Amino acid sequence: VVYSAVIARGLGPDDYGLYVSIFAVIGIVFLLIKLGIEKIINVKFPELIVKSAKIGKARIVYFIRTLFFYRLTILLIAAIILYIYAPQIAKMIHQEGISAYLPLASIYVIFMGLVSFFSMVFRAQLKIKFTKTLEAFQQITALFIAFILLKRGFGIKGVLYATIMASILSFLIYFFFSRDYLFGKSAKFN
Repeated sequence: VVYSAVIARGLGPDDYGLYVSIFAVIGIVFLLIKLGIEKIINVKFPELIVKSAKIGKARIVYFIRTLFFYRLTILLIAAIILYIYAPQIAKMIHQEGISAYLPLASIYVIFMGLVSFFSMVFRAQLKIKFTKTLEAFQQITALFIAFILLKRGFGIKGVLYATIMASILSFLIYFFFSRDYLFGKSAKFN
């Protein structure tokens, strides 16, 4: 609520309308790219953790790593499409003003999609407090950076830069704490 109020006040009614349109497009992209990966993690990952003594941690690493690379590939494809077709997407929703911002929004799609992936990995391990703390940190960071950039006259690009920087920070924190799943020894399932 505070974030929206600061952004609305900093951008003004016209730019805030464009900002909302940009994030509506991002929301639609997120709906299209999920492909059930979060649900797979939410159901299968806890099962694998319970069976880890029997199947070994290497198979869990393989599972997470494989899903991570699927998600990364899907995000990169979605970001490239958003980048290349920004003018057509803007025209299709009758908001030509957002076409200049959608290429920048494609960067946010990549990092926020990865943050969403890691968030689900940690939630599936019942590390809810960690994920909630990191979500709060991300929002406070975005608010702080957006406030500074809006005061410096960056407008919508400033808000997008703030959300991108905050999502990159969250991604890096998740990545650090997930390094065993991404770089550990893995083994395929039979």
